Order: sequence, then structure tokens, then C-alpha cells
Amino acid sequence: IGSPPPSSGGGAIIGAARFLSGYATPMSSFADTLSKHRLVEAMKHVFAIRMSLSDPAYNTSVTVDAINDMTRGSYMEKLRRQTP
Repeated sequence: IGSPPPSSGGGAIIGAARFLSGYATPMSSFADTLSKHRLVEAMKHVFAIRMSLSDPAYNTSVTVDAINDMTRGSYMEKLRRQTP
């Protein structure tokens, strides 16, 4: 239970999952370094995008764009391609 506006955690989780879904084996073995690197990169990107969120009553377009970047479109794929 929380107070409005809704938590941004759901969008961040979806964004991280979309980032990781582009790999053939995104979390094949969490013990290996590559899986940890990919998870950290996914979280780095979604938390950076999440910083753009604000009260939708005052900054509707910025908030909608940030949520759409995490949950729709090709933005997460673009970030994944740029990740070493």
C-alpha cells in the first residue's frame, strides 16, 4: 500500500527484464561474471531512466516518455546494443 502517484518500481522491473530478454542466456548462471555484469547494466539503465519520473500532474510528457522507454519500443534494445 502506498500513496499516489504509483511506484516506479513496476516500470523499472519491466525495463530490466526487457533489457535482459535480448540475450540468448541472460541469467544462465548467476555465479558467472557476465550474468552479473548484464544485471548491473540493466539496473543502471532503468534507474537512470527512472530519475526522469515526476508527478504526472505537472510533467506528464516527461513521465510518459520515461515509462514508455522502459516498457515499450526499441529504447531498451538500443541501450543493450551499446553495452559492452
